[in-house]
Amino acid sequence: MAIVELQWTDNSSIETNFKVYRSESPSPDFPSNFSEIGEVGENSTSFEDVNAESGKTYTYAVVASNEGGISSPSISNSLTIPSELPPEQIVELNWTDNSNIENSYNIYRSTNDSPTFPSDYTKIDTVGKDITSYNDTDAPFGGVGSYAVTAKNSGGESAPTIDTVVLPLPITIDGEQVIEITIDGETATGITMADRLSF
Repeated sequence: MAIVELQWTDNSSIETNFKVYRSESPSPDFPSNFSEIGEVGENSTSFEDVNAESGKTYTYAVVASNEGGISSPSISNSLTIPSELPPEQIVELNWTDNSNIENSYNIYRSTNDSPTFPSDYTKIDTVGKDITSYNDTDAPFGGVGSYAVTAKNSGGESAPTIDTVVLPLPITIDGEQVIEITIDGETATGITMADRLSF
């Protein structure tokens, strides 16, 4: 499945709602070969088709509607959904909060083979005090990812906690692209970082 996000301009001031239609026909003709797939309230300007199928070609139509009927349709160009959509890769980081004076934690990532902290790392986010986990939802595919977490307060940063995970390329299983991360012989969805944070 794929998600197609539709956006339009609300040029009507008297609509009750907007109706969204979809056609799989190579020669779309509204309304004869369109099917209604949803509706949104007045003044709405977007809709997500969460049931689009990979490999299919769709044409969308949106109409404004009220008690008097529907407007002329706004019709999209045809859109072909890629047959293979890359999965989202998420690396889950976990650590123990051994500090009671931190204001925040800085999260760093490096894709260098043998990175040196801090020169080879890029800060990707900051989380608040007492937080003990973080999901990197933009992890690249392929290679090695090295992550570092530091505790921070007005006095500076602690020494980093560093751990490394292999970032695999997607593999195809039963027609679906999935990610498997293997740690110590076990298939996992993320990595756990041993904590060494101190001031």
